[in-house]
Amino acid sequence: EDTIYSEQDYLQWERDLMGLYLSDHPLGVYEALLREKTHPIKDIVKEDDGKKASIGGIVNGARVIQTKKGDNMAFVQLSDVSGDIELLLFPSTYEQTAWLWEQDKVVLVEGSVNAKDRDGNIVDDLKINVSTAREIMLEEAKAYKETGKIPKSLKDKKSPKSKTEKVKKTQDSDRI
Repeated sequence: EDTIYSEQDYLQWERDLMGLYLSDHPLGVYEALLREKTHPIKDIVKEDDGKKASIGGIVNGARVIQTKKGDNMAFVQLSDVSGDIELLLFPSTYEQTAWLWEQDKVVLVEGSVNAKDRDGNIVDDLKINVSTAREIMLEEAKAYKETGKIPKSLKDKKSPKSKTEKVKKTQDSDRI
């Protein structure tokens, strides 16, 4: 009896045996959808700290830890064709999406860029604080019809102003 293997199976074997993909990238089928719906990981820089970002890619690994309160949270490694980034899933988000973070699942993630360490210093090691996430099914990627639209770069998105900035601006304009 002949067993039929998918292209994804062959790609996984390549990675497992050689540590890299040779014949294709597993996100090849997802290319059009990711190009139009997400920001490439390589385009996210430390100056984007606090800005909203949509990224997509393949899960490379996840590390679940317990907080001091006993809740689970996770650190997830995500890759697209341009690079890798770490995702931070705080307890409330992790609880809603725990089933998603298996190796080789392709996900679409929305969150904010975090370029700060625990002390609040800007660092080069970027992370995404995940607010929402969902799996992108292979069938969805294959059926996706390109629209020609691409997401605005993070630099084009305005960071929301704090209430104090808005109040100060209003007070300054009242003086004029």
